[in-house]
Amino acid sequence: MQKIKGFQKIDLAIGKATKEICQKKGFLFVKILIDWHKIIPTKYDGHCKALKINHYKGKNTLLVAVYNSALLMEMQYAEPQLLDKLRLYLGQNYIDKIKLLHQPQPAIKPTPEPTPTIELSPTAQAQLSNQLADINDENIKNSLQRLAIRLSNKQTF
Repeated sequence: MQKIKGFQKIDLAIGKATKEICQKKGFLFVKILIDWHKIIPTKYDGHCKALKINHYKGKNTLLVAVYNSALLMEMQYAEPQLLDKLRLYLGQNYIDKIKLLHQPQPAIKPTPEPTPTIELSPTAQAQLSNQLADINDENIKNSLQRLAIRLSNKQTF
């Protein structure tokens, strides 16, 4: 392993990171996954995803999940063209057939909205500080202060 001033060469680092994936899934499948949006027409992009390559009786079948049933039928008719584009991209006749599977689109979890920062009026803050003054543990004091602020916010609505 060669090092350059404390840093590894980028190809060595990437090679280690992707070696396990490539061994498990196959180098060509990883290449298909990475450039999937370049291989398929833009109207299908985002509506389908390559799942895996099945090897059975010397034939390689690419399994593709399609999330839209109308596009599934359209892609079935366009399978020969898709297969030709795939073969052209890979530079060889590695894939013999494309099998399309209708699947529901994976749910995208919405990002939670940040909780708004709530501030008490100076008089309420002073009153809260007086009530919490006898507590010696800072963690408990901070927790109770946050709880009081949230409870006071709910009462105003």
